[in-house]
Amino acid sequence: MAPRRRGRRSLRRRPPRIDERKRLVVFCEGEVTEPAYLTALERFHGVKSVAVFDIREVGCTPRSLDERAKKAIVEAGEAATDNTEYWCVFDVEAPTPHPRL
Repeated sequence: MAPRRRGRRSLRRRPPRIDERKRLVVFCEGEVTEPAYLTALERFHGVKSVAVFDIREVGCTPRSLDERAKKAIVEAGEAATDNTEYWCVFDVEAPTPHPRL
């Protein structure tokens, strides 16, 4: 015969425990290359389980890209959570410097 348990165990369903994934808002200089890199990265299971990408294809200079990202942060204000990060992504062909970097 099995021993009796002390106290009563609740039969209520526990609330779900799903960790919120990080949200990455990404502003891209290029309209093709950078979004393609990030979309490919997002397909990896290890990345997909950790983060959600919000890719914003801007296609402008690095400085205006930075300004648009700052504006998005201000607009998000209180709605942004601690899990939201803002990235600016652009590629530079080495050794030739970017003309507006």
